[in-house]
Amino acid sequence: MPHAHARKRLRGSEVHGAASGTSTELVLAQLVATERLYLGTHELGLHVLTRAAAPAIDDRVRARFDKARARLAALGRPLEQAVVADRAQVVDAFRALKELEAALQVDLASALGVTMTFTTGDGD
Repeated sequence: MPHAHARKRLRGSEVHGAASGTSTELVLAQLVATERLYLGTHELGLHVLTRAAAPAIDDRVRARFDKARARLAALGRPLEQAVVADRAQVVDAFRALKELEAALQVDLASALGVTMTFTTGDGD
């Protein structure tokens, strides 16, 4: 089943955090937390292992984090407003997040020799 957004049926009121106007911040907080796990502190993040095993993959994953963060920042407004005002920009941000997810699931997992799964809370 395609996402409501892909079917162009997503309404601003259906976006998590819409009532408080924090929808973009919620996505950004999750992105930043994931990036912190990857980068770690004091050379203790997953990137240390990735860099040692596959430097090109580390570069690609970092670039995907940067791109996703930039696309979210480019929205310049809560998602519930962006969905209505500039759907193409939301699609671009969504695509960047999906590219990051793929880099983590495929590239990072390959570099580390592990299997990772992601489960969304909304069943999509």
